[in-house]
Amino acid sequence: MRAMTNRGIADALERLQRAVEADDPHEIIDVITAEKWWLLPNHFPAMKAALAHVPASMIAEHPLLRIAQPLILLTSHSLTPAARSSGTSQQPAKTLTDTGELLVEMIVSRVSSDYPTACSAAKRLADLTMTNAMASGYHAEDPAPLSLLHIGITYMLAGQTREAIRALLWAKDLASESSYAFVYPDACAKLAVIFALRGSLHEAQRMLDESRKSDAVPVFMSEFLDTTQRVARAMIALTRMDHDAGTLVGELPGIDTLDELWPFIVFIKARFALGQKRPLEGLDIAELAFSSRPLVPGSLAAELLTSVLLDALLASDASERACCLIDFVAEPGQRTEVARARLLVRVGNHDDAEFVLQDLLNSDLDPTVRLGAQLLEAEIAHHRGIPLKLTLARAVAGQVLCGSRWLLTQTPSAVIVHIADALPPDERAAFERAVLPDGSDTSKASRIQLTRGETSVLQALSRTSTLDSAAAALHLSRNTVKTHLSAVYRKLGVNSKDDALQKARQLGIISGMPNDGPDQRVPHLDIRS
Repeated sequence: MRAMTNRGIADALERLQRAVEADDPHEIIDVITAEKWWLLPNHFPAMKAALAHVPASMIAEHPLLRIAQPLILLTSHSLTPAARSSGTSQQPAKTLTDTGELLVEMIVSRVSSDYPTACSAAKRLADLTMTNAMASGYHAEDPAPLSLLHIGITYMLAGQTREAIRALLWAKDLASESSYAFVYPDACAKLAVIFALRGSLHEAQRMLDESRKSDAVPVFMSEFLDTTQRVARAMIALTRMDHDAGTLVGELPGIDTLDELWPFIVFIKARFALGQKRPLEGLDIAELAFSSRPLVPGSLAAELLTSVLLDALLASDASERACCLIDFVAEPGQRTEVARARLLVRVGNHDDAEFVLQDLLNSDLDPTVRLGAQLLEAEIAHHRGIPLKLTLARAVAGQVLCGSRWLLTQTPSAVIVHIADALPPDERAAFERAVLPDGSDTSKASRIQLTRGETSVLQALSRTSTLDSAAAALHLSRNTVKTHLSAVYRKLGVNSKDDALQKARQLGIISGMPNDGPDQRVPHLDIRS
């Protein structure tokens, strides 16, 4: 594979050199267009030198090179022909060169997954953009909207979503009054994706609507914009568990797409499978992405894939593999920590889970991450038989009423009942309508009441394989265990031990996961520092 990559780089440079020797500007542009991903990360100085043979007017008119604005700035040290003919003041050539070089450094580093370098360039570029705006004001031909768009994308993929939101909001506001109007719908669509991931669904829908209303979309950007809008629509629908979520998820590109939004696509597809109670499908999607994509610790891709893989392993009754995966993760993000806490809760380690959750809840969390942590707090309270605090129940219900319902698919129904029981009657009714849109009542699930002895037998059987082992662990006779188990069968409406354990876990009556077999393997990991 490395030999193929080196050959591709060498061939691209050779083609560019031949075009330069022929002094053919059209061929130079054709070569750069066709070989951009070989040349940009590896031979940018050669591209810069080659563009010296191309008239600035041709560069400014070409879609690829116009959106790669630094190439224009570095070769012409000026703005587009429209700016030169207008009466607006131009930025000094040195400022344009600095801006262009930082933008190229940021994009090239981002494409190469070197996020520390990309974010460093993004910060310097944002500071320079602010300095320029304060020193000379802002005019319609200023490339600031394009710079800010790519700053936002860089921060987004690096996992710094708050910085991304600030940059994209600024890009959107400037673009609406500039010759870079095409930045406006793209910035809105990227904001919709980020807001949907954070769980701010109202803002996500508003940004998506703004993006779709804009008609300032050049042909060369329409495909990229369409993909971003599809990702935003699917994530919003999945989070709300809308009836058309499956259709929207099915319209997304495959998980092998080259689009920079691929981590969101993998995350959405795997989460949808888990929400539909198809854990093995979700596990396959997550493991395939893990094995085929290099993941940089601390990046958004690493956080999304690690968290969804942990959830898929849990849902597939592979808790030992999930525990092993945790040991491989460097720089876990908020979502990974929630998944870690969920693993600890499900294996019955409530004390450690509570420690992880308290550490999380004392930090600045995205709304959807906070909801995940609060649901786990409620699950721990339920297992301990502790009444839920009204403030916690209201916090969960508030997020659910705002549309965040996907996490409830990963929450035992008895825990949802525990939350509903803590709410005043009118708030409980509103919560039930949001959780159970078919009009059913959560109190139906609460009618299943097991005695302490029956619950203890189920817990023991979830950790052992025979009635004799459970009897020994509980210091009871085998007949007493059989009596308790018969009562459990009757109350749960099942006829076998395995069915009783499965239903008890679904209802949240017991925690813990079944023992994994000795053949369980740790997924192939490719996490690079």
